[in-house]
Amino acid sequence: MGSSSVYKCRHCGHRFISMGGGNIVVSGCTESHLCQDCNTVFERLIKSGDYNYKEGDPKENPNCAQCDSLNILPWKQSDGCPLCQGGLKATPTCCEVV
Repeated sequence: MGSSSVYKCRHCGHRFISMGGGNIVVSGCTESHLCQDCNTVFERLIKSGDYNYKEGDPKENPNCAQCDSLNILPWKQSDGCPLCQGGLKATPTCCEVV
């Protein structure tokens, strides 16, 4: 089962919640993405049951969850802070209140 973490940038202090890359949740498999327009990290459903979402698939939602932009890329913790690319400290969400 997937778990999320609170990520805090060691350089600029920016905080956000993410699963930190690929994960398995109740509804299927997710992948973390970064919107290059608003710098939001969000999760996208990439597999549901036996169905794999593909680029351009009408069932896929490729838009940013915050600003609806299509300018998104896969994101993982090692990519660093979405604002300054600084190093991140991850704390499981069960252990920290945002």
